[in-house]
Amino acid sequence: MRLHCSISADAVNSLALALTPLLFGAAWKILDLFVELALNLSGAKPKRRNWAIDEKVTAAQGGLGLNSLLTDDVVLWRAVLSVYAATHQHRHCVVHRT
Repeated sequence: MRLHCSISADAVNSLALALTPLLFGAAWKILDLFVELALNLSGAKPKRRNWAIDEKVTAAQGGLGLNSLLTDDVVLWRAVLSVYAATHQHRHCVVHRT
């Protein structure tokens, strides 16, 4: 018995397009957790019980947090923080808007 399946390029592109928001959201959440962990390890405290995204974005824009969490390269860590801060509105679009 044999089974042969062929997926067209259009089907693959359609699936990739459909999964893009999910993949972005998952990747952003991982980055969010890294930023939050870095802030916690640096001794920073949130204003409330948990970190708000806006607080983490402000901290990221200021370069706060431990850079040794992912890398010892300060420039690379600041680049990661810049990506985090620059994409938080995209995250809001994926999570809160249709």
